[in-house]
Amino acid sequence: MNECLLTLIATPELEERLVDWLLEANYAGFMTAPCYGHGVHPDRLSRAEQVAGQQRRTAFWLQLSQEQAEAIVQGLAENF
Repeated sequence: MNECLLTLIATPELEERLVDWLLEANYAGFMTAPCYGHGVHPDRLSRAEQVAGQQRRTAFWLQLSQEQAEAIVQGLAENF
């Protein structure tokens, strides 16, 4: 079994929904941390974000098997 570290980056609007989805799918033990995205197209930024040059995000880290990681990516494609 190949272990891997899956990193997901989510917008603040999706953070809670993604946490709930991962917990409901029994992917417990993951970590989250606030982070910022840079180089985002200006049309997608608020005025404050344009001035700061960054946009708030949440990073998710999950240590799991490659098969589980692939299942999560597939589930994200279907649910988000």
